[in-house]
Amino acid sequence: MSFLENLKNIFTSKKSIVGVDIGAFSIKIVQLTKKTQKYQLDTYGEIHFFAQGSEEELDYASLKLLDDQVALILKDIFHKAKVTTKNASFGMPVYSSFSTVIDMPKMPISDLKKAVMFEARQYIPVPIDQVFLSFMIIGKIDTPEGRDKIKILLSAIPIEIKNKYENIAKKLGLVVDRYEVETFAMARALYSEEDKDKTLLIIDIGAKSTNFCIAKNGVAALSHHFDKAGVDITKSFFNLGRGDMRRADSLKKSMGLKMTPGQKADTEELFKILETIIFESERIITQYQSEFGGGVDKVVLSGGSALMPGLLEFFQENFKKEVVLADPFKDIFVMDELRPVLKKIGPSFSVAVGLAMK
Repeated sequence: MSFLENLKNIFTSKKSIVGVDIGAFSIKIVQLTKKTQKYQLDTYGEIHFFAQGSEEELDYASLKLLDDQVALILKDIFHKAKVTTKNASFGMPVYSSFSTVIDMPKMPISDLKKAVMFEARQYIPVPIDQVFLSFMIIGKIDTPEGRDKIKILLSAIPIEIKNKYENIAKKLGLVVDRYEVETFAMARALYSEEDKDKTLLIIDIGAKSTNFCIAKNGVAALSHHFDKAGVDITKSFFNLGRGDMRRADSLKKSMGLKMTPGQKADTEELFKILETIIFESERIITQYQSEFGGGVDKVVLSGGSALMPGLLEFFQENFKKEVVLADPFKDIFVMDELRPVLKKIGPSFSVAVGLAMK
């Protein structure tokens, strides 16, 4: 092979990445390969950790698993899904990370890295040597004085969490492309050409926390979370499930908000949680308007609980604007027969898809 042919192969090679989303109750993986300007779905998979038969089991499922246990689960899912790449990206849980927006003078990137790391000490609430720092330029400010400034999204991940994921990757022989906070990956996955220049509010109702992200053109500008989410919603069906959490979970998925007045009286906690989600959404929108100007054009519901019957309509009534379910596979090349399945499971795979995107 000639030098020019070898050079051509280097620059046209297709790199596949598997995104690994380790949640409180399951692990989801998605392998994508970049094809010209789009991605191709190679494979995907999911494994749940525990049965949900009792409230005690539900709480137990949130405890940290040992690295060896997670590695074995991942090895199993990689085998069943026929993952073919060793290149991986890991999602970092929002509840264990910290992020904030700071303004910085415009400067060369080499100087900016040093300046951001120095400034970070003022914003990170823990000793700087205990976290892994990363940042992203998310906007530019034209000051009245004529001196350009830029907005930086600064994120910090505890070193112990990063070390845990590094250890898991090492056990599987994976080459880690990046460690990324979940909301940043989610913002990337849920961007589509039809939403170009629109500002999106993404509400991700996970198992243990609800994550909020305001994004534009696939880039997260603000993120926030609170600790009421899917598990708490399941528990709110406890009375209707006659004290059985498995039945409560089944009712959440089959009946959701489509219930009688009497049933609503037995699930008061559910509506308190949903009202809190609305309140927190309005709070982050107000913060975005204050820091960036402008409002939110569209709301996207993500996470496993987003598929609960009646939830989409509930948010449409409360936000008075377009509200849709997350569809991270929308612009990805997939077999036609897979489309209906992927559209149904899409909201729970947003993070894994975003992690697999380069």
